Amino acid sequence: MKDNYAVQTGGGIFNNSVGGVTLDHSTVLGNWAIHGTGGGIDNAPSGTVTLLHSTFRQNHPNHCTPLNNIPGCTG
Repeated sequence: MKDNYAVQTGGGIFNNSVGGVTLDHSTVLGNWAIHGTGGGIDNAPSGTVTLLHSTFRQNHPNHCTPLNNIPGCTG
């Protein structure tokens, strides 16, 4: 998943369900959330995300909440 843009949430992936998302041997790279959350992935409180052997790099959320939760994030 590379170089995607979202005006609101989930530049790469937006999981807005009670279900789940599983990424296995995946790379999420260079995605942007312009005015919302989740540059690489935005997961709703009722959803689950399982990461197996996956990499997230150079994704850009519009915020860094909670503070110091996202390494290198200054937005």
